[in-house]
Amino acid sequence: MKERPSFRSSVGAGRNGLHKQDLEDQYSSDNHSLLPYLYMYRFFSDNIGYVLIEPRTRQLILIDAGDFDTSKKVVSEIEKQQRGARLSYILTTHHHNDHQGANLKWKEERPEV
Repeated sequence: MKERPSFRSSVGAGRNGLHKQDLEDQYSSDNHSLLPYLYMYRFFSDNIGYVLIEPRTRQLILIDAGDFDTSKKVVSEIEKQQRGARLSYILTTHHHNDHQGANLKWKEERPEV
């Protein structure tokens, strides 16, 4: 059985530009890791946003949306690829504009979130 990755290694993988498929190739889903349900994407020059998928309900959780255009493209693509997936929550880790800047646009676009 493969050794489970640490949080640091999974975040590092995202910073190196790996996407969900790269992570799935690297770690099997039978190790009870959250990695198969985690998407990481870059925005602006030095930020990372995250989308978590709750596997049973298919709810998407967007963390640090930051740039609206980028986060919308990522969420839309995940919703297209993961049938039944729908953005349900937006979380912001702190008040800096590069992390919460897209929140008002998301509220306009999807008031139910």
